[in-house]
Amino acid sequence: RYAKGHTVTAATIEAPTEDDKARLYAGNFEQLLNGYYKFDLYATATASEGQYKIRFYDHTNAKLWQTMRALPYDLTVYVKDIVVVTISFLDSATPGLAIKIPQYPNNITISSPEWWNGVRNNSSAYVKNTGTKQIKVKLCGPANYSCNVSATGGWGGINNKSITFDSQGVYTSDSFTISSIVPTVVCTNNVGWQWKVTKDGSTRNINQTSHKIYIVYADNSNCTTRYEQLYEFGCGWANNMSQESQVYDAIWGNMASLNATSSFYYNPDKTIPDNEGFETRDVLIKKNARCGGWMEFFTALLGVQGITVNKVAVIPATPPYIALGVYETIKGQGDVVPDQNRFANHAMSRYNNEYYDPSYGTGPYDHMLEWENASIEEYKRNDGGWVPDTKNISEVLYAIVQ
Repeated sequence: RYAKGHTVTAATIEAPTEDDKARLYAGNFEQLLNGYYKFDLYATATASEGQYKIRFYDHTNAKLWQTMRALPYDLTVYVKDIVVVTISFLDSATPGLAIKIPQYPNNITISSPEWWNGVRNNSSAYVKNTGTKQIKVKLCGPANYSCNVSATGGWGGINNKSITFDSQGVYTSDSFTISSIVPTVVCTNNVGWQWKVTKDGSTRNINQTSHKIYIVYADNSNCTTRYEQLYEFGCGWANNMSQESQVYDAIWGNMASLNATSSFYYNPDKTIPDNEGFETRDVLIKKNARCGGWMEFFTALLGVQGITVNKVAVIPATPPYIALGVYETIKGQGDVVPDQNRFANHAMSRYNNEYYDPSYGTGPYDHMLEWENASIEEYKRNDGGWVPDTKNISEVLYAIVQ
């Protein structure tokens, strides 16, 4: 490859072309003869072994750099440095790594490689207490060059590995091993690694990488909605928890606070169209959802932790009732009184044989009648009239839909 029209500032040579945006560092200057110098150029980016056309300028005097006056106008050099190009925490060809990749709310899956030098840095996730892990790493360097590669930093770094670049200066392997085991508790880890190359007993640093890794409670392969924000909420709220009941209680406690998500249940200042508000993404993107959206959000929030929460559909008993009215003073998510309190049905959750209302943050209730007594003010009859709730008598039907 050729990167033309470089400039020099002190000992730094920049390559701003579209062909290669590597930053080259000049070092180990040695004067051979008067006007002749030998030096090394190091690249820190996606640059691999290759040729670079470089022009040297003296910015102060606007002419060829005087210390290089005896060199040709164009100089061909070779990049010596080794670079980590990509890191994959889950390789599609290597199943069983106990890692579940989050998604964005637009339903685009975060795919491997999660880390790509200068291109992207996506999050990943592991199940807690699942031992040591291996990652897939791609490096570029001199063709047919052999050395050892390792890294220091988070999780004990990366174990030393002997590698040999191919004839194109590329080396890829899915057997780079993280030194320490996956944490035994739910948490969020910001892991940074300083990569190193060892050759002939000498070790030097190459580039650094950084990664956000979520640790979830249990396998979540049965969860179909794995948005990254669900990991962020759940792993943050259940930080340092190791038992299922602890994880659930921590997540529900934040739901019950009504203001942990910055989203609303029927925000009084924003009308929800008839065809919106029923999905998890409505909570995450639109910040406003119906009871169905909050039920789905809560289900997925626990789902990415590998914890099953049942969905519950609540409808008025018929005949004679066709709608139910919640107490007008009860606040919903967003810590506000919703702009609606009369509904044809309601969506709730059940966990460990107890009932929870994600929309209002209330519960647990031992049975639906307990929820009904605490929440329902009136019912609409099929003749159009509204009548008060008869306490201690169930006037709703409910069904477990999952």
